[in-house]
Amino acid sequence: MAKRKHYSNGIFALETSYWYKDLTDRTSIRPVLSLLGESYLKMPYIFRDVATKEEFLHFIGKWPQTKYQKSPKYPILYLGFHGEKESLCLGDGRMKMENRVVDLVDLAKELKGKCKDKIVIFGSCSTFATDGRRITTFLKKTGALATIGYRVDVGWFASAAFEMLLMGELQTQQFTKSGVKKVRKEIDRQFNRSGLKGDLGYRFIVSGE
Repeated sequence: MAKRKHYSNGIFALETSYWYKDLTDRTSIRPVLSLLGESYLKMPYIFRDVATKEEFLHFIGKWPQTKYQKSPKYPILYLGFHGEKESLCLGDGRMKMENRVVDLVDLAKELKGKCKDKIVIFGSCSTFATDGRRITTFLKKTGALATIGYRVDVGWFASAAFEMLLMGELQTQQFTKSGVKKVRKEIDRQFNRSGLKGDLGYRFIVSGE
């Protein structure tokens, strides 16, 4: 298998500790991160379990810090949670609503002006089931280069496969508008060919569009 030119576009990953109510369940995106980290891409990543809104806000505040934007850099924020329209839902759903929901407006406030040359991936069902202007506003307020998310509920294995491909492709380009558009074109090509694009309902939006 031929190797491709690659960069060290690291992932700063936050994921719910409780995808499901059964505490013996071990569902996690972490093996995907590990696979990419141990491949020829040698993708650097930071991974943290998040169970509460307080923990979420704590780690979101850490990501833009200078020490995580030097070599190796972590310009990609991955958010692996349950989701609903315009929101992330923390935990397994048993907590009171105000303690478990972070919407796009909340997140934009936390990351205001801190995402230059960075990408935010929402690994959550239906968060992007909204007017495109809401997503554009999120990009403008945060200064992010691009954001990716789902507009429908997605199966765990299908989304994990897509996110592995996405994270891998994001290692092949520099983080410029033209670079991330090349990533999007390649993702679309592969998923159009597989027939999965319509089922996943993903949206890949670049700043300025």
